[in-house]
Amino acid sequence: MICPKEFTEAGAAAFGIGSELVNKSVVDSGSYDQLTKRAEDFIEAVRRVRHGKAIDAI
Repeated sequence: MICPKEFTEAGAAAFGIGSELVNKSVVDSGSYDQLTKRAEDFIEAVRRVRHGKAIDAI
C-alpha cells in the first residue's frame, strides 16, 4: 500500500512510486481509468498530508 504520510513528514519533495502506481495487471488489462484513479488518489493523499489532514494508505 502507498502511504505518503511518513515521507512527507520527513520532508520529501517528490516520490518514486513506480510499480505501486502502474502495475502489470492494470496495463495488461487496459484499465487506464483505474490507473488515473490511483494517481488522483495518491495526489489527493499527499495534499491532505501536507495540509495536516488524516489519510488512509491508498
